Amino acid sequence: MLDVPFEVVVSGFAEDLPKHEYKASEYVAANARVKCEAVARMLQPQAVETGRAILVIGADTVIAHLEAILEKPRDDQDAKAMLRALSGTTHHVYTGVCIGIVVPQCPNPVFESDVATTEVTFLNLSDEDINAYVATGEPMDKAGSYALQGKGSLLVESIKGCYWNVVGLPLSLVARTDGLLDRALEQATAGEQRAAG
Repeated sequence: MLDVPFEVVVSGFAEDLPKHEYKASEYVAANARVKCEAVARMLQPQAVETGRAILVIGADTVIAHLEAILEKPRDDQDAKAMLRALSGTTHHVYTGVCIGIVVPQCPNPVFESDVATTEVTFLNLSDEDINAYVATGEPMDKAGSYALQGKGSLLVESIKGCYWNVVGLPLSLVARTDGLLDRALEQATAGEQRAAG
């Protein structure tokens, strides 16, 4: 979409931070940072070998209703329960984004993070609406039991904020990361100067 070449590198992070110790926005920020740090460590030798800096973006998204983090449903009944809870209410979608820069001359990558938030308001759903949607199978691999980019769009009255935050990576946040990138580059440059001096 942005015509920027990239490579997906799996962090290997189990995403097992204790949810009860975090607010939803803090949870995604922490997950994004751990993922970004893990990949940056993996790519450090490549940066040294090639002599080129590497930009790493780590992200994590959750749906939170009344600050409870909604996971993917365990089964149809769990999906129906989540959709009933979301019916006629507003919930939040949070995505933590962490940008890391791996610089060959700097032994420690530098990181900056931010969080995008989108409010999603559901229509009042009948049991018939919920049953029909769950019968499509679409909710079964989606956090919060719906896909805004699919049939789940029929459940939504409105969104306030970045659409891409709900369906993937919040491009508006990534596009505004000049400040994050600048801060990370400043830190990397300072690190290079300390390493050289």
